[in-house]
Amino acid sequence: MPSSSVVAITLAALLSTIELASAQLLANGDYFQAGNISPTWRWQASGVLYHGRCPFSVASQISDCYQSVLNATGDLESTTQSDYLAAMSSSSAAAAQPTSPARRSINFGGELAARGVFNSSNYAVYRKSMSATQKSAEQRALMDDEDLESYFEAFPDQLPYRFANYMSYTHGSSFKAKRQVIGCGTGGTTTTQPPSSTTTTSAPATSTTATPPSPRQRNEIFTWPGATAGQTWHYTWKSYQSPGTSTSYNFFHSWQILRRDGCGGPVVTLDYLDGNVVIQDTVRGCKDCASYMKHTLGWFGQVIYHDLNITYGLNGSINYLAKVSNALRPGMLRYSATGDMGSSASLKFGAYRRAISGMSPSTSYVGDFTQTQLA
Repeated sequence: MPSSSVVAITLAALLSTIELASAQLLANGDYFQAGNISPTWRWQASGVLYHGRCPFSVASQISDCYQSVLNATGDLESTTQSDYLAAMSSSSAAAAQPTSPARRSINFGGELAARGVFNSSNYAVYRKSMSATQKSAEQRALMDDEDLESYFEAFPDQLPYRFANYMSYTHGSSFKAKRQVIGCGTGGTTTTQPPSSTTTTSAPATSTTATPPSPRQRNEIFTWPGATAGQTWHYTWKSYQSPGTSTSYNFFHSWQILRRDGCGGPVVTLDYLDGNVVIQDTVRGCKDCASYMKHTLGWFGQVIYHDLNITYGLNGSINYLAKVSNALRPGMLRYSATGDMGSSASLKFGAYRRAISGMSPSTSYVGDFTQTQLA
């Protein structure tokens, strides 16, 4: 073997060793947890999540890299810390072993505050003024995307945007549900009754027949707090999905715009479905709004650069571009739309999928994420 090749291999191995040594374990997969990355970025994880620990081939293109691992079974977001501790205490085999260390709990200060990073944003200043009740509500909202009551208890300044369509109804325009899908995020059937003409501040009356949610696995990084109607944001990030990851007809989000107004739920998602890479738009009702022609075989095993501009609200818009991050070729996938983009919304990316029998483990890497408010 030529000496230059030996040097290159040795250097790659050294860099990989350094990367592994400096990795920070955020979540170990025992139960669902959430935490902070910065004043405006959070994470949720039911599986294993590391900051770092990315192979050199990925880390050479994603400079600030996060490794996400979801097993073929288990790693359910419905597993709580209480569930895990109860299972450990009831198992004689587990009782004979030292218990796994508890995951990192939700923490808004810690290392960030020590480095002087946490106080560098307006949100950090705002959070200092939050009451203990609001902070507790924020922690509950971080643990459950569908806990909208806690979210708006934590961020009461966003309440005027929660039922924007409903408020416009009271001023003469026709009423329609804020989230234009059935089920309000529960899988049940929801009916919405138009409010009386004398009601101006309360939410529209709804009746929901809930069904148990499907088993799900979730490792995601997301923007926080949600952006409100009228705001325009530009997001960029990079991702890598391991080759050989299985797909099915069940949802597998690589990223999503998650709304919290009215009914919580996704607005636009990028999914791996039955061997394809597709954009789905819940509000506009298309399940294959745009797709990558080479399917997952050409997407998995590549570092993908994502660029997304979005204006939230009823008169919003979205413009998305994906391409191989180290190539100057045209984009791999594009999607644009106008209309309702939700409010109190976050960009979430990583791996979020329905758990089914026979699926493979999923290893993915994300990083180099930015968000810039344009308006």
